[in-house]
This record gives sequence, structure tokens and C-alpha cells, in this order.
Amino acid sequence: MKVYLKLRNGEWVLITKKIEQTTITKKRRTTRYILAGETVESAPRLNKYDSMKIPGSIVNKVVSKLLDVNENDEVVIELLDPEHYIVKVPKGKSGIIEKILVDLAAGRKSKSTTEEVA
Repeated sequence: MKVYLKLRNGEWVLITKKIEQTTITKKRRTTRYILAGETVESAPRLNKYDSMKIPGSIVNKVVSKLLDVNENDEVVIELLDPEHYIVKVPKGKSGIIEKILVDLAAGRKSKSTTEEVA
């Protein structure tokens, strides 16, 4: 998917890829992804779209997952307020965002339960 993100300074960025960074410390391997993109004048206008409000704390994770979706659709992510963003997807494609949010929520729950056990 093509992901357009409006930054806090008002600039639009077309996120083009993820760069994988792996670090190894004390026998522990950690992989992080850095988002890379290019500045564009403005995002495309979606005539018919579904929108969803997401917390600003997970925007990078949502964008990263959207880059893995093999479709030619365009997604526009705009800043709503300092803590929230609006994700606009073509009409009928909101299931993709919902699935990503469910996956992220499930990941958080499983991490918090393993921390409680330890």
C-alpha cells in the first residue's frame, strides 16, 4: 500500500519502505524497523473513504504493517490532535486497519501477561 503521513510540522511524506536494523547484545537479538520516505507536496484526495481514529503512540507500528499489505491502494494518515491520528482508507478497506489494530492489541496483551508471570 502507498502510505501518506502528515507530520506534526505540516509536511506530507510518502512512506516508501522499512529499513531493518538488527542489533545483538549479550546473546540477545533485537530487530527494529526504521521508516523511510520522501516528502511530497500533498496527499491524494480520496473521494470515498472509511476513517478510523488511532492513538499517536502506535502510528509507526500501523504504518509498518500497512507497508506489508500487498495492494495498490492509498492510505492517508493525518494528525487529529497531539495524541491521535485519523487513518483514511478507500471505502470497504477498513477491515485491513481493524485487523492491524487487533493484532497490535493482542501483542500488547501477550507481552503484559508474560511480564506478570516473570
